[in-house]
Formats: sequence, C-alpha cells, structure tokens
Amino acid sequence: MMNPLFLALILCFFSFGLSADQLTIKHENMMPKTLDAKVSYLGYSPNGGALLLSSFVRKEAFVVASDGSLKALALTPAVDEQRMAYTDEALYFLAGSQLYKLLDNGELLSINQAEPALGYDLDVSRSGHYVLSGNYELLRINSLDAAARMLNVSGVHPSDDFTMGYEVLSMQREVSTWLSDKTLLRAWKLADAQTINDIEVRGKVRTHIILNEAEFIIAYIVGDTVRFWNYKTNTLLKQQLEFGNDISLGKWNNKVWLLSGKTLYRLVWDGNSATAQEVYQSNADEVIDPLSRHNFSSDGKYAVLTERKGEAFDTALYRQDRDRQFVKLSELTFGPGRLSLHPTKRELAHFSYDDNTLRIYSF
Repeated sequence: MMNPLFLALILCFFSFGLSADQLTIKHENMMPKTLDAKVSYLGYSPNGGALLLSSFVRKEAFVVASDGSLKALALTPAVDEQRMAYTDEALYFLAGSQLYKLLDNGELLSINQAEPALGYDLDVSRSGHYVLSGNYELLRINSLDAAARMLNVSGVHPSDDFTMGYEVLSMQREVSTWLSDKTLLRAWKLADAQTINDIEVRGKVRTHIILNEAEFIIAYIVGDTVRFWNYKTNTLLKQQLEFGNDISLGKWNNKVWLLSGKTLYRLVWDGNSATAQEVYQSNADEVIDPLSRHNFSSDGKYAVLTERKGEAFDTALYRQDRDRQFVKLSELTFGPGRLSLHPTKRELAHFSYDDNTLRIYSF
C-alpha cells in the first residue's frame, strides 16, 4: 500500500479528463485573485444545497448556492478543515474558537464559542443535537456553556476513536498488554451519557462504524477481517467477513463502503447477518482509496474513482447498472484541482488550480 500522504497528493493533483458530450458546464466562477488557486477544501452540504470552498493558507472561504451565486464568508481565523462534521441537515466546522453550522440553503449560523471545550476532532451526532468535548463530555450543541455530562472513560488515550449515530456514541481504545493485543469497545446512550455496554475484543481494532443502529450492530476491523458486536446484548457475533487485503471502511448517508485491494463493496446488514456486495472490480494496478463522502452520491448510484495503471492515474465517473455494478460513465481529465460529487443531483464541482476557476458540471 502507498503512503497515505502520497495518496492525498495524488488525489489533489491527478489529471482529470472530460468527455464533452456527457458533462456540461452549468455554472462557472472565476475566483478572486487573492485566492491564488490555494484551495484546500471543496465539499457540498449534506443535501447539496450549498457548496463550501475554502483556503486554509489564504484564510478565505466561499459558499456557492445552487444557482451558482458566490458569497464570501467573513471568517477570522480560517475554516479548520481538520475539524468538520456532517449531520443529516448541516455541515459543522470550527474557525478558531467559533463553531459554525452551514445549512443547505447556504445560511451560515454561528453556534457558540467552543474552545477549549472541544478537542482535536469534531464529533457531532447525526441528529445535530450533541457534540463530544475534548474532555470526553457530551454537550448539547445549542448550549455549549451548559452543564456537560461526563462519559465513564478513565483518562485520555491516543488510540481512542469515537463514532456518533443518532442515539448512540461508540468508542474503541487499545488496551493491549505485553502478552496479547486487545481493544475495548464501548457504547453510550446520547440522551443521558449512560453506558449501554462494553467489551474487550482480541486484536488491535483499526477502525469501527455503527453499521446498523436499529439492530444495535457495530462493525470493526481486525487485520483483514470485519467482525461484529451487538452492543445491546453485548454479544460478539460468530459471523466474520475475511478479505485477502487491507480493508478501508467509510460510512456516509447510511451507506457503508468497503475497499479491499482492487475490489469495492457495499457492506449491508440484512436480517441477522452482514453481506459484502461487490460493486466494482478493477483491472488496474491499484485503486486509489476513494472512501470519501465527496466521491459518492447519497443514493450510492454514482461514484468517482481513481486508478493507477503503471505510472499513470486515471479518474472517471461511474454509475451503477441494473446489477448494482459500477460501470464507467465518463473519463475525467480536468487537470489538477479539487473535485466533489453532488450528493443528490447529477452534478459535480471542480476547482481548477490552473486557472483559479470553479466549475459545476451536470451529467
């Protein structure tokens, strides 16, 4: 596997190709010269009503409405692109000590002074009601200065990783000893910060997700295996999904994507078991890890994937056919820049580093 930093550079600077008969420019905005093509983030709001473009280096940010109109955001300091959180209705981010909420209509709301209450990450519940503090406290997002509810966590550990659903918060923490590798999994109710259950599992858990909140199922990765925990009954399920390569997991819009080697899957919970549904098998040398919310539509029918063939990198737009397999719709050859797929419309946004221009395409 490639170095993650190298992969990030590839995804930022890969060369896109465009099939003119399939993609049409819908809106085009020449950005201010002060931006100088230094865009470091480009992403739609959860339902696609607004597009956020920001430059951490230039300390500038803009919102593009669905009609293509551009509005500069007066934010000082700049948008903290490492501390963002998506809920069903809004995009939350920090700018300095201020917490903001970007609505789908492009309206930007200032929530409250958040520092030093919030930590290095920004974890917000899917409902948008709760946020996790850097001291492992649950706060109501509209009253950050009110009394917090402490989670029963002893100390802070660099391996701690949290995931928020609608009504549940989960955590993984490495608790290995010199004799064996172990990981603690724990789940809490968001409503009262009370522990639902916790369990120690064998091995080092690389990541976990709330696979199905209605059925109380958490999926977690150990090595090249996906395992499952029912946090309500505190049961480790017998079923395991084994893959021959490293695994990446991503969950957006209640859909879980899994990449193993050159194969992309949808991971679904059906009845009493999980299924990995193959949706794309590459014949390239490598599939560059595409597990970002900016690469998939919310209904899962469209995706942007990048593959390496020798020294060349090819990026294309795909759509699912009747067999739920991704088939190539269009090559993308825009040149170096940032790209984001619209979550609900047949559109994609691309900011070009070459000419400092934002273009929104329909397909």
